[in-house]
Formats: sequence, structure tokens, C-alpha cells
Amino acid sequence: MVDTELSASEILLKEPTAMCFIKTENFREIEIAKDVNYVEESKYVKNQSVVQHIQGNKPANPFPDSPISLTESSDSSDLPTKRNARRKKKLSPRKVKRVKKFCNDSIYEVEYILDYVEFEEDAFYLVKWKGWESKYNSWEPKENVNNCQHILDEYFSSVYGGFTFSRETIDSFGWSLVQPTRQTLEELMPSLVVDGGVQYQVPSLRKVCMALSSLLSVAESDRRSETLETVKKDIMLRCLHVKRTRQLKSLKEWEDEINASSNTAADIKVENNVDLEGPPENFFYVNDYIPGSGVSIPDEPPIGCSCTVCSAETCSCVKEAGTQFAYCPNGTIKISSRFPIYECNKLCKCSDSCVNRVVQKGCRVKLSIFRTSNDCGWGVKALESIPKGSFVCEYVGEVINTEEAEERGEKYDSVGQTYLFDLDFNDKEHCPYTVDAAVYGNISHFFNHSCSPNLTVYAVWINCLDPDLPKLAFFAKKPIHANQEITFDYHAQTVIPRASISNIICKCRSTNCRKYLF
Repeated sequence: MVDTELSASEILLKEPTAMCFIKTENFREIEIAKDVNYVEESKYVKNQSVVQHIQGNKPANPFPDSPISLTESSDSSDLPTKRNARRKKKLSPRKVKRVKKFCNDSIYEVEYILDYVEFEEDAFYLVKWKGWESKYNSWEPKENVNNCQHILDEYFSSVYGGFTFSRETIDSFGWSLVQPTRQTLEELMPSLVVDGGVQYQVPSLRKVCMALSSLLSVAESDRRSETLETVKKDIMLRCLHVKRTRQLKSLKEWEDEINASSNTAADIKVENNVDLEGPPENFFYVNDYIPGSGVSIPDEPPIGCSCTVCSAETCSCVKEAGTQFAYCPNGTIKISSRFPIYECNKLCKCSDSCVNRVVQKGCRVKLSIFRTSNDCGWGVKALESIPKGSFVCEYVGEVINTEEAEERGEKYDSVGQTYLFDLDFNDKEHCPYTVDAAVYGNISHFFNHSCSPNLTVYAVWINCLDPDLPKLAFFAKKPIHANQEITFDYHAQTVIPRASISNIICKCRSTNCRKYLF
């Protein structure tokens, strides 16, 4: 387990001589006494603990699930609904002469500094916020706390005090031993994986400084290699801990955003125990097709069945389409993917429990987006056993016309992307529409390829009966075990292969691997 507790000797227990605050970006005007310091807001992305202002909206709460307190000129109707509102600190008149309109700003007081880590060109402080529990402690970039010099001085005095060597000498020696980079930290991570998770103890800065000071006290030839390696690893672990803490925070926020948008029955999990990659950029989670420019997706079926209890013999949805009844009584698929599926629609008289309503009920299985260890980026795995024939999820994205698909395909080819999926079930020679899941998609966006896949895709019609606009539904081709990756065959399905992306190396590692995707 990660140990973030520090002893009393490693933190400042006394009150700072002057208060230090953090303020939001939409600060207008404030007059303060000379002994009050302010910290500028972080310019980092949304996944940080300090307040971030989005133009036209109120800043989000840096402490999720914290108590709600209204700011000046606000009422309960102004409070954000997705996350709790921010808390306004009351400033002592002795410290603040006059505060003018804040435009819903929030100010947070730094109580003391708990830790400090330098990483490449960055430096981070672990801040204890006054009036907030320790679980809200957050790592803040160096530029956020430069104006709290009195607190920083007291912190560094508590860490480096009593040593023969100066802070500069100790720090310089430490950097001469090891200079962690993202690559070297990611190379360290596999050795820290225990029971599927990254686990480690965080050495304190004081402990590392003591070891460095001891090494400096002896001749270079007398320094034990074991001690040197221990110090190097401790420095690496401290840097990893900062990056890992911030990464996990951003991944948890991404997970929450996905589940707030997703229509899956069970929450989707997100995990990365492989590297320091955070949430993907420029990806938006959607549950259904998004019509592109010039594309219209009808949602009003012209006809529906009049069954009370649907079956292969009675359901007109199936009979009129001239196809087979797709499902067993337990909802598993019983027909080949060569056959179309026509489910009952919104005009049908049957109930929601009809056996011919499966895909429209959405994903019912527990899934996780995870970081793969075979250099395939993100993937998806089952968190429970999935029986053969079970519906897993749809493939959704932006529906675009052929011309647009060709233009986008040329751009995607240079990086080997394969998110374009032709809707060519009705006519293999003439395909008017393509699904692009590169930017808009659901969990299927993260499905990887395998030459021995455990999913098969089916064309499904529900409310939209346009023969050129079927839904794409993934069903389990074989039993899928818990913690097994979920995959489909990019080549066997209709993901668009192009000449310019031929000979892409396949990384599926299956026994019958074709070596290349296309």
C-alpha cells in the first residue's frame, strides 16, 4: 500500500506567521495587507486539485465531495450539480483590509507544506489546506506556491536543518546520482506491481536527505553500492509517487465522467498499472450514433408488431424482414452474423421484457478500460464471466458519408488508426455511410484487435429501419472469462483497410496470429 503518512518531525506543526491563500483565475480586485501571500491558480489541465475556471461557468470544486458553502451574491440555484460547490474561506479583518466583488471566486488557505519533489523541469509541493482533512491534501506545482516564501522557508528548515551540508549541496548530489524521467519511472513500475496493482512505500524527503548527507560525508571510493542504489530508488519512488498520485486523480475523474455519460447497467472501471498515461485527449463518450454533416438518422419506425408475446412464429418484425428470430429465451444470440437482426421497436405492442429486445437495453456486463502491457495502448477487459452469445455493447460514433470517410481515412492512415467502420451490410459494393469512433464513441472505442477474437459484430435494426443505417452490435463469440481482454478481428469485420496502412504489425500474440492487421 502507498504510505503517505509523515511523522510529526517531518511536517510543520506550528501555525505559519502569515496566512497563504490560493485564489481562482477570475479574480477581479482585492486589497490585502502586506503580510498576506497569495498563490496563483494552476494552469494545468482539469484533473488537478486547485480551482480551474471555465469561461462562462463557475470554477469546479478542488475538493470533490467536500461541504457546500455559498459565496457572496450566490444562492442554491447557482450551485454546480455534478460536483459539490466550492467553499469560501472567511478572511480575518486583521489580514484583509477590503475585498471587492469576487465574481464567485474561492480562496483556500495553505496551512503548511508536507512534502516537496523535483521532477525533470517541474517541482511540486504537497499542500495541507487549513480547515480541510488530510484526504484533501494535494500536490501543487512550484509556481503555485512561490509567493508563500515564509511557509516554504520553514518547511525546508525542518527538512534540511541539522545537516553538515547545505540544501543546495545535498540536492545537487542527489541529482548527480539519478535524474528521473517519465521513461525511467515507467520502467520502474513493473517491479512494483503486486496483486495487479502498483504498491510501494514513499520514503520521506528527510530520510533521503539523511542518506545523501551520509554519503557526502565519506570518500567516493568508500560509498557502498547498496546504499547508493537504495538512495537512487528512493528518489525515483518519490518522483513516481507525485506523478502517480496526479495520474490516478485524473483517471478517477475520467472514470466518473464516463459513468455520468454511459448508459451501461454497471459502472465502467478505469485502471492503469502499466505506465503514467492519463485520460485520452479529444475523446467524447457517447451512447449512440452522432449524425455527421449531411447525414440524417431517422428514429421513427414506420411499422411495429402487435404481439403480446413475441416468437419466431408470431413477430412481424422478424417475419416482414424475411430473417430469423435472433435470440434464445435467455437473450443470447442464436443466429450467424451473416443474418440481420430486427428487434422490436417503439411502435411494437410487446413489453420491454420482450425476448426480442436485447441490444436496445444497452450493455449489461461489467467492463473495465485498462492499460495493456503489450504496447497496444488502452484495451477493455471483462470484470465478470460473459457467456457465449451474450450481447456486450454497440459500436457507436459519428456517422459520416463516403466522401468524408475517405478524407478522414487519409489523415488517420499516417498513424495507423482503425476507427472507421463501414456500414456495408446492405450493399458491399456501395456503402453510403461509415461510423467514425475516433473522437465520439463508447467503450468499444478501446477494443483492440485479435486474430483470435472473442467478439463478433452483427447488424441490428431497431427504430431506424433504413437498410443502410444498421446499428453495430458486439456479441460474445465464445465464453469470456473474468479479467480476459475483449477483442474483435479488425480484418474479418468491416473496419476500413486501406493500402496506405498495409503491413501494420499485429500485437495480439494469439497462436494463429496473422502477423499483420491488414
